[in-house]
Formats: sequence, C-alpha cells, structure tokens
Amino acid sequence: MKVQPPYASYRRGITLRLATGLLIWGLSAGSYALGLIRWVSLVGVSVSVAFITVMALGFLLFLGEAIRSGRPIASILDRLFVLVGYAAIMYFLGGVEASYLVPVFVIFQIYYVVATNRGLPFLTATMSFACISAFVVLECTGVLPHLDPLPGNPPPVLTQAAILVATGFVLYVAAFMSAGTASLIERGWASLNE
Repeated sequence: MKVQPPYASYRRGITLRLATGLLIWGLSAGSYALGLIRWVSLVGVSVSVAFITVMALGFLLFLGEAIRSGRPIASILDRLFVLVGYAAIMYFLGGVEASYLVPVFVIFQIYYVVATNRGLPFLTATMSFACISAFVVLECTGVLPHLDPLPGNPPPVLTQAAILVATGFVLYVAAFMSAGTASLIERGWASLNE
C-alpha cells in the first residue's frame, strides 16, 4: 500500500471538513424547522460553516504550495481558522451548553494528527481549547450576548468553568491518544517497508 503525500491527505481532510460542515448545517436547519433553535442560531451556524468552507478552499487553492512543501505555518493557520469556525458554531448553538459538539474538535484533531502532521497534537488541542475558552470568556464578560438556542438563563459561571475544564481534559486526552496512534501507524508502516 502506498503512503499518500501530505497534500493528498490534506485534500481528503478538506473534503471531510466540507462534508462535516454540510452535515452540521443540515442538522441545524432541521432543528430550526422543528423549533428547537432560533433563527439567530441558524444564521450564525450558516455563517460559521460558510467561513470554514471559504477558508478551506482558500487554503487549498492559494496555500497548496506551502502545504506541499511541508511548511507548518500554513497547516497551523488552517487549523486555527477551522477551530475558530467550529467554536463559533458552538457559540451560536448555546456556548458552553453546546459542549456536545466537542467530539467535532476531537475528530478534527485525530484526523489531522494521524493523516497529515503528526507533530502537532498538543498544539491542536491547545488551539481548540483556546478557541472554545475565548467564546466562553467573551460570553461570560458580556462582550458577546448569551445565545441559548431556546430562551432561558445561562448556567452559572462556575458551571461553565467546570464544563470548560472537562472539555480541556477531553481535548488533551484525545491529543495524547492521537499522538500514540500516529506513532503506532508509523511503526507499522516502517515494519511493512522492511
């Protein structure tokens, strides 16, 4: 079996990212149609998915050479923009109350560590945690309004902090597991090539 070059893995990752965005948008549209979320949440998710899509296609078209040459800054910037988009989706679906979306961050992290750049799992986890934390802090300080999908009171700050700590824990466990998985895959490929 032939190992794919990083750019091919990156293209496949963008395809998965676009499919994930379409799925999230479709579920949000269905939730709106059923009255489970408000119009502002649907618009916010739509804009966030559009942002992720435009950034992914932009990086694919304009920074392909940087990615092909293995410059990590292109990969890091791409990850950051995607993570900001996913964190915005979480914000529009209830902020810290939408922590059920953390698996999206975990799947993103595992895919990128295993399929593309194996050296950045903890950086990806840190960027994920920073993006989610930024939206929670901006919401708690009143810079951003609380956008509960349905009208209600936001949870107390201590509850939000506890959810945030649990989220960080999950992200770092996923980073550790994906780094270990990538290492096992590399050893497997090395033994097959011998």
